[in-house]
Amino acid sequence: MQSIYSVITRRFVKHSLVPILLVEVSLVLTLLLLNNYQSKTNKKALQNITKESFQEIAIQTSGALTKRFSYDKSSLTQIQQMTAILFEHIDDFTISPNQWHNQDKFFQLNMKEKDAKGFYPLPASRNTSVYTTNLKQLEKDDYKILTTLSLLLPSIKATVETQNDLISSAWINIGKHYSMVYPPIEPAKELSPTLDVTKHPFYYLADPKHNPEKKAIFTPLYQEEWAIDKGEFGAYLIPIYKQNKFLGVIGLTLTGKAVADVIRSMDLPFNAYAILTDNDGRPIVSSSPKACYQDFGQHSFYELFQHPEYKERSLTAIDISQKTVNNTIIFTHPIPDIGLRLIIRAEKEEVFATINKISQRTLLVGSILIIAIILFYMLFFILSVRSMQRLANTIATPLRAIVNFSSKLGRNEGVVLESSSIDELEDLNINLNQTHEKLLQMVIKDEATGLYNRRKLLEDLQNTKAVSLMLIQLHNYKTLHNLYGQEAADAVVSGVVKEIKKSEQVQAYRIGDDDIALLNFSDDFAIFTKIFDTLSSLHISFRSIDIHPFLFAGIANENSASLPLFEQASIALLYAQRNISSYPVYYSDAHSIKKEFETNLVWSNRLNKAFQEDQLVPYFQPIYNLRTKKIEKFESLVRMIDGDEVIAPFHFLQAAADMGKTHEITKVMIKKVFAVAAKFPEISFNINISFKDFKEIDLLGFVQEQCDRHDVRAEQITFELLETDAPGEFDYIIKAITQLKKDGFSIAIDDFGTGHSNFAHLMSMQVDYIKIDGQFIKNILKDPNSATITKTIAQFASLMGAKTVAEFVSDPAIIKRIHQFNIDYAQGYAISPPLPEDQISTLLYKDFTYL
Repeated sequence: MQSIYSVITRRFVKHSLVPILLVEVSLVLTLLLLNNYQSKTNKKALQNITKESFQEIAIQTSGALTKRFSYDKSSLTQIQQMTAILFEHIDDFTISPNQWHNQDKFFQLNMKEKDAKGFYPLPASRNTSVYTTNLKQLEKDDYKILTTLSLLLPSIKATVETQNDLISSAWINIGKHYSMVYPPIEPAKELSPTLDVTKHPFYYLADPKHNPEKKAIFTPLYQEEWAIDKGEFGAYLIPIYKQNKFLGVIGLTLTGKAVADVIRSMDLPFNAYAILTDNDGRPIVSSSPKACYQDFGQHSFYELFQHPEYKERSLTAIDISQKTVNNTIIFTHPIPDIGLRLIIRAEKEEVFATINKISQRTLLVGSILIIAIILFYMLFFILSVRSMQRLANTIATPLRAIVNFSSKLGRNEGVVLESSSIDELEDLNINLNQTHEKLLQMVIKDEATGLYNRRKLLEDLQNTKAVSLMLIQLHNYKTLHNLYGQEAADAVVSGVVKEIKKSEQVQAYRIGDDDIALLNFSDDFAIFTKIFDTLSSLHISFRSIDIHPFLFAGIANENSASLPLFEQASIALLYAQRNISSYPVYYSDAHSIKKEFETNLVWSNRLNKAFQEDQLVPYFQPIYNLRTKKIEKFESLVRMIDGDEVIAPFHFLQAAADMGKTHEITKVMIKKVFAVAAKFPEISFNINISFKDFKEIDLLGFVQEQCDRHDVRAEQITFELLETDAPGEFDYIIKAITQLKKDGFSIAIDDFGTGHSNFAHLMSMQVDYIKIDGQFIKNILKDPNSATITKTIAQFASLMGAKTVAEFVSDPAIIKRIHQFNIDYAQGYAISPPLPEDQISTLLYKDFTYL
């Protein structure tokens, strides 16, 4: 792809300039042929030699400088490591307050001679290496820090004195109060008592904001007049941290002597000379100060240091490109890590002296022809470019406006594309304006309901003064979608939104398929309760089906907590969901959501351990045949065995669900129950599965594999489907159940009467057993409604050819009552609690005639 301007330019060059260039090239080639034999061969060879020699010298010199700086950088790192260790053990050192005194408004280390700990003497009574600023009185923590700094003096001194050709001083600053420097200084003469080093670049360049990688960094000093006078051209800085907390900076101030020695010792051919500059062109040192000054009129940093008599005491960038094309050859090589460049400069006259003499006569002959061609070419080019620019601008100006406009498409800002005199561009103008308006609506609105979306809500929470927020979840949205399809779910959402829009006091947002947010900008907090009550009593008709929305809601007020409104409302909504609250929940710091998460985390860890150490085992509760008076079946119930502790599933199943591991528990149970079933071929075993297990563990293939592995008959296994678990993809579930029954397995519905399944579903699934939920059975003797529901379920099961099992049978009186309702099986503690595998045989031979 090319721009309009480039297309026009390309054609202009192709049809106008190329013919002229061909003529010019032909003449130049003729001239070069006359000089080709000697000049071309010799110049090429000499250029290669020059380039290779400069490159080799530059690499060697760069390596020497890098090695020198790396050694000092390594020393700085060692000091940092020692400093970090000492500050980690700062509380272990013995402090001596009498070693510190107030000297000229600075607290200084007061030591006359080297003591037993190895502190070095100071040159004069007012000189010191360790001092503080802005403190009127030292406290215990001040003594600790100053004592810790004093312990570093031997290492700092050794580093400076052994590398004094490059390092002029070393220093440490801890915050704005505590400092150490070597060689010692007299603070009163060199510093202000109110000095705040944290405001200076050498300090804040190393802090976490500017140096998050905590690495050693180089900072230049050569631009400062004081640095020129002292010959200090830069400093290495490295941060100090204690337990990831930034404490301060360690620095090494570098002199220019070692660098100057390396540069001035370079041996360069062709009378060339080298200049070491920074990236902006300021000269640091030159191998030929005289030549450098003659060419560029500037003294280097090291020259100014050596000659204090020079009046000019500041550095100015040199123009490296000066005379480069016609007179010189410049070779530039970067010095890594310290931001410097090595420049080698040679006069072309020196390099090509011999060759130039040979080619001068030839070039003179062709000069007149070349000048004539250039003049003609320039005149033609000027006239052509002007014409081309007028044409390009006519087309490019409106196109640039369109390109700029297209970059703003969909942004929440008003944009207008000006009209164009070109018809095609004007049509494009109109289309883009219309597209922008549509995109803008799509970015901030939900297409189905016309409400603002989650993005708009977050913007309004940030940019407006909302007083309160309510998050509503349509809990039965997914169930409606699964049972009746997308149209039914959308109809309920539309009905809820229509009712919400009647209130002018709130702004509504659809922030998810089943989530709606309401922003209130007034002090009328009761409006949320009114809206929720209205929605809760709402009845929506869809294809003769009366649908009642099941809602959860969380409410947050701006002054109820320090958390943002959206986070407060989300926690309140989660609390409502967990507690199945039929009323809106107002956010409170007292909500136990965090504690629930912590408990869940504990059980998640224990569950992981249970998987790793094979602590999940089946326990077996007998199912008693009320007609034969025998135990014929066992329900397999998961238990976690941790040492001597037998843990019921209600402790860890929520954690398993949050971790997405419930299907893993199902797989463990199927494997272990099939292994037990192989030992008792005349007994039937029930295994609990969820609707999600059909796909998550490929149930059909998995159970067939277990049958083959353990040689278990399909007739021995009954799968209990949890009735409170929504069936999801119902058609797929029906096909899977049909295949299981065809293979010989039996199907039971567990906890019937309290969940998602209905009579139509039962008829579609053609279940073999219906297990009546225990909440009806345990109250059957005292609650007429429970007795009626139980009897109705038993009659329905009989009509559809399914057998019934009563759960939670706690005493013989309940057994007698359910027997009157023609219920086939009983299960509960009146018969036996769940027991481990080794108790199955005992239960089979136990006498139950007393029941």
